[in-house]
Amino acid sequence: MIAVAVSVTLLLVATVIYTFGDLWHGTAGAGLAYDLAPPDAIGAYQGVDGMVALANRRPARPVAGERPAGTV
Repeated sequence: MIAVAVSVTLLLVATVIYTFGDLWHGTAGAGLAYDLAPPDAIGAYQGVDGMVALANRRPARPVAGERPAGTV
């Protein structure tokens, strides 16, 4: 019973740490894109930052010879 409580506690602590890290990373990245840009190119820098973020969220293509899930 103690092992379960310790496991749950560690999982919750890890979740909180991960959440704060993710929030900090997101805001720091946006601020960095804004601060590095010259005043007349802020929109272009933020556009590129958004495209990079989108590219990182897209799933990878299957390796040659693999079939997508659900196909025969």
